[in-house]
Amino acid sequence: MTDELIARARELIARPGRALLGVAGAPASGKSTLAERLVAALGDDAVLVPMDGFHLDDAVLRRHGSWERKGAIDTFDDAGFADLLHRLRAAEGTVYAPRFDRGLEASIGGAIEVGPEVPLVVTEGNYLLAESGAWPRARAALDEVWFLRIDPVLRRERLIARHMRFGRGPEEARARADGTDEVNARLIEATAARAERRRFASSKLANRLAVPRTSRRIRRSSQASTASWAPMRVSRALIPSPSRTTTRSTPRTS
Repeated sequence: MTDELIARARELIARPGRALLGVAGAPASGKSTLAERLVAALGDDAVLVPMDGFHLDDAVLRRHGSWERKGAIDTFDDAGFADLLHRLRAAEGTVYAPRFDRGLEASIGGAIEVGPEVPLVVTEGNYLLAESGAWPRARAALDEVWFLRIDPVLRRERLIARHMRFGRGPEEARARADGTDEVNARLIEATAARAERRRFASSKLANRLAVPRTSRRIRRSSQASTASWAPMRVSRALIPSPSRTTTRSTPRTS
């Protein structure tokens, strides 16, 4: 975790009202670990609410004929995710968000509690910058989105290893990585220019972000990366106004 990113997150925390920060990137780019480490570094000032909690259930996907493409943009409840982000932005009371359990391959409702006193909510996911469906409404709730990318060869290796950890054989894992995962990755990479900050992680940094996701434990990083994130020049129409009418309903606890 870089000092630069922690400092920027603290700037968001210092603003009036609650701030929402997104971390986007293709599958296996390291965005989940980056978001987890950022939240761990910020302590009680931040809560992580991943987009993965809005995976449609396997039974629904099978009815739709899209189970084999699970993870594609149309296999998420984008409207539900957008609604949740706007509720979180309002900070009018405690909000309970779903969490995706990779062991069960299903979402658990009400698993993440976000009290009104929390000044920063971090979310991470593939499609935070997508322009179809309800994704633009989700993006409108976010103050900033940071985009993380890594070498595609390394990303493919990680995806194959991930699929094998969760029970797929080598051939099936490679087919998944080269098929649905690659289609999704290309769509996601095409949205990178709409991020306020984007980063191509070197192999060294990417390997430090390669944390197995079976336990979902948050690990603090004691080392700082020397790489910097480049702020993006984007249209003003894509950046929510920094002014707020929302105020915290209760004092911060820390």
